[in-house]
Amino acid sequence: MPDVARRIAAELTALTPDIILASGTLAVAGLQQLPPSIPVVFTVVTDPVAAGFVDSIAHPGGNMTGFMQSEYSLHSKLLELLKELVP
Repeated sequence: MPDVARRIAAELTALTPDIILASGTLAVAGLQQLPPSIPVVFTVVTDPVAAGFVDSIAHPGGNMTGFMQSEYSLHSKLLELLKELVP
């Protein structure tokens, strides 16, 4: 499957779009292999920092930026709310 993602990413880049929207880690990984000439906005990536897509969430750097699948700091708040709802 990664070969397919790289092939599709190469085809997209050949079209020279102004920007690419990618959804999912596999799609973003395919785009990461290409030269950083086109901005990429990603969604539904579990951990873009650990995957090496961006330097940090606050300052992504490079040509990639986007949204994580879930923000880690919210997990403790969700647990707190669950404890209030179901004592």
